[in-house]
Amino acid sequence: MCAECPQAQANQGREHPDDWYSRGAVAGLWRAVRHGDPVSCHVTEADRNVYRVTEEQAAAGFVVPPEQAQRRECSGVAVALRRELTRLDDAGSFEEYSRRWPAGLTRDALAIAAARVRGAHRPELRATDVEETAVVDIPTWGLSPREYLTDRELNGLGDVLGRLLGGSRA
Repeated sequence: MCAECPQAQANQGREHPDDWYSRGAVAGLWRAVRHGDPVSCHVTEADRNVYRVTEEQAAAGFVVPPEQAQRRECSGVAVALRRELTRLDDAGSFEEYSRRWPAGLTRDALAIAAARVRGAHRPELRATDVEETAVVDIPTWGLSPREYLTDRELNGLGDVLGRLLGGSRA
């Protein structure tokens, strides 16, 4: 895992000009992960060209991706995916998993992760040497649905609640 990884427990609360390590930014990444979207290691995303590193930031250890970097998956996310698959196994069913971990992965994301472990979906979910405790455990943060659900999910939830309560959603 790179020294700047937003998934690193050690980086939580660390200052960054683009606010990478705030609860909101990390929860935003989790919204993508929990739906099965791939997340690249930002240090390998030279083509995005969004990294502004001042001399002061460079002295603090921030780096700009090399121009010829080959994009790869975030190791922190790979660890989190494997952790969630273990939780699913421990829970025994998706229903129990989602009851215990409401901010955990969706059914589709778990299916994609499991297929990646078996090599039946690309990219293959590689093992890492990163300790699980070094990676943030977002499903244990007690996030509100607004923090981990997408706008589409929140709108759908509002529609359902409106129908259940006998009114229409404005």
